[in-house]
Amino acid sequence: MQEVVYNSDGSGVQLIDLSNISWKDGRYYFTNISLKRFIETINDMYKTDISLRTSPNAESAFTGSIRYDEPLDDVISKICFALNLKRGEEKGKVTIYN
Repeated sequence: MQEVVYNSDGSGVQLIDLSNISWKDGRYYFTNISLKRFIETINDMYKTDISLRTSPNAESAFTGSIRYDEPLDDVISKICFALNLKRGEEKGKVTIYN
């Protein structure tokens, strides 16, 4: 699991190892991934814009799995349950906070 970041201004390419994310049998497995990075990953996977309100839990680590076809609403519920967070929604935009 790697991520390629391309900088069109400087024509540079950066390769980032995603050592705490793996794939097996139709599931993504996350091990000790920071909540901030996990939300960024979910936003990329689901083409959404979930925001994380700055809080002491922002650096919490998530360990768990999600199916490749798991609905976004279920993923958000899983995050909130696992890390004892709340979900807010206003004008279609989801915010996760404590």
